Amino acid sequence: MNEIDKQYSRLFSLQDDAVKPEYMEWLNFLVNIDVITEALKICTTIEFPEDPTSPFYVTFALSLQNYFINAQGLLENNKFSSGGERPNRFKALVTIAKSVQNKVAHKGLWIATPVRGAVFGKGLYVFYSYPTKELKESLDEMKTYELKRECKRGILDIKKGKIEEKYDLAFELLENQYQDDLFHILEFMKQHYKDFVGYILNEYRKKLQKKDFEKYSVLRKEAGYRTIEERVESITSVYRDLCKRL
Repeated sequence: MNEIDKQYSRLFSLQDDAVKPEYMEWLNFLVNIDVITEALKICTTIEFPEDPTSPFYVTFALSLQNYFINAQGLLENNKFSSGGERPNRFKALVTIAKSVQNKVAHKGLWIATPVRGAVFGKGLYVFYSYPTKELKESLDEMKTYELKRECKRGILDIKKGKIEEKYDLAFELLENQYQDDLFHILEFMKQHYKDFVGYILNEYRKKLQKKDFEKYSVLRKEAGYRTIEERVESITSVYRDLCKRL
């Protein structure tokens, strides 16, 4: 068999393998981490102009929206989680992030706050923030909605404790670390990214170890395609490098 025939044989093996659909689902999940990583990179590198009508603000708003919508998608895809108990700080961060996601997903692009300030040493510019009072009101609304939903389903007694716990943790984090009247979204994104992506990758690796993907990864490598293992290694490297710069 010549090299061309071998290559066709590898490709047919890849297409016909029963593992392929699940393998590709696991591989595609990682794209969401790519998306939020690139979104955060854009948000942290844009040099804001003083003109609030500048297209730079639209770029930031789009990236902000992409970040929180895709982060929520990652969180809700429990198939790739090991099912372990989540750390309290993680619970608090993702609960606050859900409030922000509601804002950017259901109220359109987030325009800059009409306040100027010398923030992060970049001089005077219009920056993105969320009035802390408004954020707390949003969290209260979310909590009330969840409690009512579980009550209608007849399982409030089972769910009430966990619901109250995660909102208590969110309010505690706000009180301890975000005490200003304005909740600066970019600083929150940095903290959220470090904890969130680190946790998601760790959970993903734990469950990946239990999957029988090794044979299919060998086939992909022989055919010249990247494997799940290579993608995880690459994403982890990018994550660690970005965290050092945040």
